[in-house]
Amino acid sequence: MASQRPLLPASASPPTIVTISRLPSSLTFSTTLEDHNSFQFFIQHIVAGLKLISPTHEWITLSLQLAVTEPAVYFAIAACGSVANIRLAKNYHCYFAPPSPVKQKINLRQYCKATAALQKYIDRAASGQASIEPVLLCCLLFVSYETYQDETGLAMQHLKLGRRTIEDSIAGRLEFSSKQTSKDVIAAFDWMGSQSTNRGRKELSSGDVLQDKPSNGISTYFTSLEHAKQALDRLSTTASDWRTDLLALATEYIATTDSWNTRPAIRECIIYCVSRSMHLIPGHHLLCREAESIQVHTSWLRGLKLLQQDSTLRRDLIHMQIQHFYSTFTLQTARDTYGKSIDRFDAQAAAILDLVEEYLRPDTTYPRRPTSPSQKGSNAQLYPYTPLPQQQEYCFALEYAILPTLFSICLRIRHSATRKRALHLLRTANRREAGQSSAELCHYADAFITLEQSSPSDAVREVAEEARLLEVVIESAGYLEVSFVCGRFRHEGDGGLEVLEYKGAGLPPLRLQLMGKNGFPSIAGGIWEERDTV
Repeated sequence: MASQRPLLPASASPPTIVTISRLPSSLTFSTTLEDHNSFQFFIQHIVAGLKLISPTHEWITLSLQLAVTEPAVYFAIAACGSVANIRLAKNYHCYFAPPSPVKQKINLRQYCKATAALQKYIDRAASGQASIEPVLLCCLLFVSYETYQDETGLAMQHLKLGRRTIEDSIAGRLEFSSKQTSKDVIAAFDWMGSQSTNRGRKELSSGDVLQDKPSNGISTYFTSLEHAKQALDRLSTTASDWRTDLLALATEYIATTDSWNTRPAIRECIIYCVSRSMHLIPGHHLLCREAESIQVHTSWLRGLKLLQQDSTLRRDLIHMQIQHFYSTFTLQTARDTYGKSIDRFDAQAAAILDLVEEYLRPDTTYPRRPTSPSQKGSNAQLYPYTPLPQQQEYCFALEYAILPTLFSICLRIRHSATRKRALHLLRTANRREAGQSSAELCHYADAFITLEQSSPSDAVREVAEEARLLEVVIESAGYLEVSFVCGRFRHEGDGGLEVLEYKGAGLPPLRLQLMGKNGFPSIAGGIWEERDTV
């Protein structure tokens, strides 16, 4: 008689029915194999994570259901899947990189198909011939796509479009198919937009405004919060574009050397280091743009003082000051080759942390995902060694500001008390900004700080110059395994570039071990002159 397997004990709770999303079997419109694969990637790899961070899941489920009949929804999902697939294929990342949208034909083609189909649907919905759910779901999916693309400005526009559509439904001009659907979709918009800057809430009187525009075209004084925010966004974009061009020039130089044949993560680290050290002749257009951008950043901050007289704008003003610090800090340190030269920002970093702490206070944050009493404080015993959120909830924002500022202070500012305070704020922020999670960044920052401070420090507990790392590229090396590729310059001896590779694995705390060290004695050279371009 064949032996029988022992049965598992019966569960005391009723069985849970799990709904598995499947690819639509019969579409009412034509698609390509690329569209099919992108849609499937979204279902298999993105849906679970999106449901994890979103406080309401129903809009995701409804999107998958409507994708069978609505091409706008289908192609919006496919575009999200394709750009996410491309992003995830790159397993290394420099967190101080300027925005870099994916410009491959597949995701752009799907995005264009979705926007074209949505425009046709909007015309039908406006005339009362169709419901508004597909419009709102497409807006939410476009926000997700543009977040993957680092196009937060476009994401904000689609967020506003969705909100205006909701306002029209409340006014009775448009209708939802059901009250429950209305509740679920509106909750998703509230969550995505809860931390966006409340712009234009109060207009200043014309008598209080000086219409002064310097030669760079940026106003010194602002008529409203919206005006100041628009100017700041332009400044941040200008600074990012400058860094993109600087890195492109460094890439062009590295392509002519043997270091181009190294592993991609190491090559990326070398490019960032060389962008700091390559010699640009006086009058080079990049130097001129850098000086002008720094000047305009300074002018913007002066122009903000008039708005600061209004206490009702304080939260939004704090957010903009933090965003301004990150932009100007990244801009002004982009060409530093000595770690100690960045110490000039110690006082400013400490002051910005005061603003971050005020911004993150529980009494000033917007409503987050509700938690049950049993969940509250469940991770408190793990502090301070966990990257996990201290509560089972997330605060979401579309714009990068708080998290990159805290992360850059952790990595760039070596004053011990300041960087530890930044690490604590990062650990307790329990926040997600676009594609960045405070838990993940805290995990990396904690390991990086431990790595630097394990070397001998001076009497005032600041990291010695020879122990400072200028650049770091973080690379996923397998399950729970991470590689840090770090670069610094040897200022004694040949002055060349040194690239060090560390690896760590396991649950927090992540402790890194040196795996390799490579020297590039002559990589920092090169004199770059102006060249004619066609």
